[in-house]
Amino acid sequence: MVRFHPTTKDASRLASLALPLTPVEEVPMNQIVFMTSLSTFADSEDECFDVAHIIYWGIRRVDILPLISEQSEEELANRCLISLGMFKRVLIRKHERHAAPSPEFYRRVGIKSFHQIGKENISNHFYKWELFLSEMFV
Repeated sequence: MVRFHPTTKDASRLASLALPLTPVEEVPMNQIVFMTSLSTFADSEDECFDVAHIIYWGIRRVDILPLISEQSEEELANRCLISLGMFKRVLIRKHERHAAPSPEFYRRVGIKSFHQIGKENISNHFYKWELFLSEMFV
């Protein structure tokens, strides 16, 4: 059996063939809108655009986890959706180890918040958007 021992030249050639990865915070808004438009459950293009805007807003935040006492209704709704869709394991760990509210609590808060700010379509599809985000971005 012959073993392959890559040289520096081979490694650089292989690296040049690899597809470049784009950090999620550098993804253009139009690509996010396109991805949300792939959802099969959204009632309108406006709903897809609203969720795309929430994602675009959320991926630029350092700390996206919701803080009920410190945020406006809209910001809280956005943070609940992003946190549950992209960082659910963090919410579960904080709930289990630090007595933070459960993911189900944040889901109820997010649904209620979207309803109160007049985005009933996102409120009605909150759980589906949560699953969609986890499939597309995690």
